[in-house]
Amino acid sequence: MQYAKDTFYVALRDRLAVVNPARTVTVEGVVRPAVVVAENEGSLLGLENVFVLAWGDAQSVGNGTKLMKMTCDITYATSGTTDSGNDRGRLLGTLDGELMVSVLPPRAAKTDYAQIPPVSLGTAMFWTELQLGSPKDEAGKISRAAKTTVYFYNGVGQ
Repeated sequence: MQYAKDTFYVALRDRLAVVNPARTVTVEGVVRPAVVVAENEGSLLGLENVFVLAWGDAQSVGNGTKLMKMTCDITYATSGTTDSGNDRGRLLGTLDGELMVSVLPPRAAKTDYAQIPPVSLGTAMFWTELQLGSPKDEAGKISRAAKTTVYFYNGVGQ
């Protein structure tokens, strides 16, 4: 499962860096593309204009195959770029577009990123089209949650 999580994260991170190289976040003094994994980071409170990935439980697809699936929730929020926040909706739309382009194509080669250099595991993984939730307006920020289901083959040690 971890290889699938890592592969999806790296694919999204690297694609976002191409779509909008200026969309970055600084975490513990390191500037990087604005994609973070909730379970790997410290406090993510207050982060804006950043895509935060949170994973659901892995499940077997069934029928005797090694095909597995996991949901991935991707949340993001913005208070806009002005003091009045009157551009929050426009900026949320920009984030929506960047995310929708970054998940395409909806597949990647599953890779072990714990090794240097990374090693292909010889299987592909794929994910469903994003389901965008309704925007939420809270405490001066507008946010959205998107969801996809990631499918991958689970092997021994993978």
